[in-house]
Amino acid sequence: MSAAGDRQVVVADDLRARVAEIKAFRGFEASKWWLAFYLGGAVERLERSVPQLAVLGAINLDDNDCGFLYPKIETASKPVRITEVVAAVQAICSDCGVQLLHVDVDTSPSVVNSRFELLIDFEKPVGERFA
Repeated sequence: MSAAGDRQVVVADDLRARVAEIKAFRGFEASKWWLAFYLGGAVERLERSVPQLAVLGAINLDDNDCGFLYPKIETASKPVRITEVVAAVQAICSDCGVQLLHVDVDTSPSVVNSRFELLIDFEKPVGERFA
């Protein structure tokens, strides 16, 4: 598999285990979470991704200067639904030539008041993404 393709692999068993871990943390027991996506790329490519991310219900789409964008999408805190949302964002990133760097689980849509935990680190090798 190419390095670019390898960056996009989400391992279902690892994701299920990480979701269970995060749910055990105080403040993360809710049935809904906000997934925060860390996207990087050329500003024009990030801008091209915004309408597609908006269709998914993403917020925090207006600050894409300096080559980074941090959209948040609310979803059920269930591994199957999280996998679907991550896959949808991965497809948008691939289509627009944008890098998906990390995914965090946030307790709130607020950037200031939210607590967060790292869910997936796409910059690490497949076996280490959920550590």
